[in-house]
Amino acid sequence: MQINRLLEIILILLYRKKTTAKEMAERFSVSVRTIYRDVDTLSVSGIPVYSVKGKNGGIFLEDSFTLDQALLGNEEKDDLFLALNLLKSLGILETDELMRKFESAFDLTDWLELTLPATLPHNNNTFSQLKKAILLVRKITFIFYSRYGQTMLITAEPLKIIFRSQTWFLLGYVPEKKEHQLFRIDCIKSITILDEYFHPKLPESIDNLFDKFKVTLQFSKRIAYNQYDRFFYDEVSVNPDNSYNITFEFTELDELYSFLLPFGRNVKIIEPLWVKEKICAHAKYFLENNL
Repeated sequence: MQINRLLEIILILLYRKKTTAKEMAERFSVSVRTIYRDVDTLSVSGIPVYSVKGKNGGIFLEDSFTLDQALLGNEEKDDLFLALNLLKSLGILETDELMRKFESAFDLTDWLELTLPATLPHNNNTFSQLKKAILLVRKITFIFYSRYGQTMLITAEPLKIIFRSQTWFLLGYVPEKKEHQLFRIDCIKSITILDEYFHPKLPESIDNLFDKFKVTLQFSKRIAYNQYDRFFYDEVSVNPDNSYNITFEFTELDELYSFLLPFGRNVKIIEPLWVKEKICAHAKYFLENNL
């Protein structure tokens, strides 16, 4: 749809300052002539976008152009402030300068302060490279270290960065396998951004890409008094000895390891058996290496 393409062209120019008609044509799978018609449409609409042909030419916005502040209502501005604070607390906003610019532009009220435990992957450059490739809509190659000890060279179309279950993932489409895949970002190394554009193809459901499994845990009465509210679910069942069982859903065993450790002797795995065996084996190896 043209209106969506026009809006995206404006956002790209705000971010990149300058692009070319050829790059935009490849990105949107249209002709160069269509892109120039889009530029004319934006210009007629009062958007200060210009095109200059030639070796050093391109499509660009006038430096003074900003998005109309009237586009956001008061509630939307508050929501924007909340989102920015969340991003800042996660470490995604690299400096306070961006926050100050938004506060100045949209007259945001400083009503919230957050400090979350989640942070960016250890290699911040990896995160930045992935973000850049996604915004530029360019394919990437990278080395991926799988949980099974394999080292693979992957070519993928980067689509999204996802934070779930205390872990950062890259959602990408792998042309060689013709399927969408999730890659843990802390297992990605040596990213190269290619000069090859792609048309983003999102999966119907991202949830289906996560290997989810359910675990029923039993918590002792010793910690029930200060943990029950934290894990209050309809499926909580209280046992005769005042311990209680709760069923949780996890996406990775590493996530379960981290969850169980603080509870020590106050938690027991009820089912499934294969999870219990995996956790016990993991604990055994840990003790053998540290005793």
